[in-house]
Amino acid sequence: ESQPKFYVTANLYVPKHGQPPYPAVLYPLGHETGAKANPVWQQMVGSLATKGYVALTWDTLGQGERIQLYDEDFKRSKVVQSTTEHTVQGTQCLLVGDTLARYTIWDGMRALDYLLSRKEVDPKRIACSGNSGGGTHTTYLTALDDRIQVAAPSCYITTWRRLLETIGPQDAEQCMPPFFADGLDIPDFIHAAAPRPFLVLSAIRDFFSITGARQAYAESKRIYETAGAAGKINMVEADDGHGFTKPRRMAAYDWISRWLKNTPDTAPEPEIVFASEAELFCTPTGQVTTSLGGETVSTLNRARARQLQRRVA
Repeated sequence: ESQPKFYVTANLYVPKHGQPPYPAVLYPLGHETGAKANPVWQQMVGSLATKGYVALTWDTLGQGERIQLYDEDFKRSKVVQSTTEHTVQGTQCLLVGDTLARYTIWDGMRALDYLLSRKEVDPKRIACSGNSGGGTHTTYLTALDDRIQVAAPSCYITTWRRLLETIGPQDAEQCMPPFFADGLDIPDFIHAAAPRPFLVLSAIRDFFSITGARQAYAESKRIYETAGAAGKINMVEADDGHGFTKPRRMAAYDWISRWLKNTPDTAPEPEIVFASEAELFCTPTGQVTTSLGGETVSTLNRARARQLQRRVA
């Protein structure tokens, strides 16, 4: 429960070899289909466990076992896509003075609480990495939680100017009005993380502008240099499209190993046997709403609205 009766489904990957406590990686998910069963995610978290890390990944809102607008007849979201759920619920959040990021960031911080509660984990060696929406939350969580020592977000970093000049605003949790009102930009999250090691992973043909990514990196590099930490920030570009593709995964393994194990990691990526979505379910029905009930973003928003009405009255 990241909040009372607000249930979060997660999978924990633990090394079979080596001596605990192990370094650990918090792995927030992007919006790709399959949620925590997505083969790319399984490849990466399985590889991390094989390489000697404890890895934790969880279903974000509207995905996997955490569909918020669940239709029991059709066994899917009433609005089909997780990103559409985010738009609907993000609008509800705005009506009570919040943003959807209020929920997704807190899920991530509570996931980190759980990870650090495990006896297998070394609390002084924690990294965070993810792609797209997972890259967003890697960036958020590293800026906001000092327990994360190393960051490697993929396919998110750009600038708001380039975003608006190209594809426009993205998912609800990526759009926070108070953030804009304060004159902040995406590189400011990196500045908040300094001087902790931060690797920007980008795709030249991503829909997140590579020009914006380069501008954000250049600005952040100057901040790191000013802080006397020039060697703790880097950028890796791959000539491909959106996704945590192998070139970026390999760069992430190496970056995390350099800072958490004090050694480079250029070993081949392990072969991972993928589990089915059902094998990775944490609930009997494959949905929190039908197995456990509990709260949703909508019910929590309604409760917030009632609180606000009482204050006005």
